[in-house]
Amino acid sequence: MVPVPDPGRWRIIAHVPAAANADAPAIDAAYLDRLIMERMGLEFEVHDVGWTSRFTLTHGVADGYRRGRVFLAGDAAHVHSPVGGQGLNTGVQDAHNLIWKLAEVDRAPSPSTACTRFLIRVQAVLQQVRSGGGHPPPRWRLTLLVTRR
Repeated sequence: MVPVPDPGRWRIIAHVPAAANADAPAIDAAYLDRLIMERMGLEFEVHDVGWTSRFTLTHGVADGYRRGRVFLAGDAAHVHSPVGGQGLNTGVQDAHNLIWKLAEVDRAPSPSTACTRFLIRVQAVLQQVRSGGGHPPPRWRLTLLVTRR
């Protein structure tokens, strides 16, 4: 459960067993109250449910990040759970890293040197994200905490 800027509004994200669409219970106030009570022991009294959605957690990484003069970054290169902003964070890091390296191309002894450094950095970051991290950088700790079951 995460408070959002709108007073009295909360975002509730939970892992629930997969069910066929026809068998899935409606996500309404009663369902959310039961879920919160079961998982957190809180009587929350959900009301005015504004929006609900179900999604399947998927993770994926491209086989390669460069082909010739074309680079993949962000969602084109990797897909993560929407919980915790992992995809957004790594996508912004990719873009920043790639722009920085492309700016170095004019000054690099070999244009491919800067581009190769981009690929090495992206692969290292994504390997750490995929593996659960061992000892992730501090900025990832909250994301890992939020996404752990």
